[in-house]
Amino acid sequence: MREARYPLPRHWEGLDGPEDVAISEDAARLVWFAAASLEPQHREALNLSVRHGLTYREVGGVLGLRPARAHDLLIRSREALGRAVQLLLVARSSTSCADLRVLAPRGTGPLTVEQRRTVDHHLRFCPTCRALAFQLPRPEELFGAI
Repeated sequence: MREARYPLPRHWEGLDGPEDVAISEDAARLVWFAAASLEPQHREALNLSVRHGLTYREVGGVLGLRPARAHDLLIRSREALGRAVQLLLVARSSTSCADLRVLAPRGTGPLTVEQRRTVDHHLRFCPTCRALAFQLPRPEELFGAI
């Protein structure tokens, strides 16, 4: 089996069949694509916490932050990641919103920071895309305890 480009969360390690592994790899790729659209400090905090397994205190040490500030940063980073996953899912799934197709063309890889902001703004005001967001899997279902 080929090596996953992105590490799989620990709770997916017990998956057996090829379909399970493929779904897990796709979900992991989606989550890290979404992470690519985050602000640099959020992305780095998540990288240190999730990929390298550092505690919030250790993240604070690496980033030069007090522990309480690092803890807050990780909470905000996880929330931002959840929103970014939702935005990426909507951008990739929408077929009925012409405005969204212009903002984030289908088939593109990760959204840029600017695209994420634009899609986020659009989602707040577009009833079609908002309805789609409620039909799609919740971000937490894709990345579990991240």
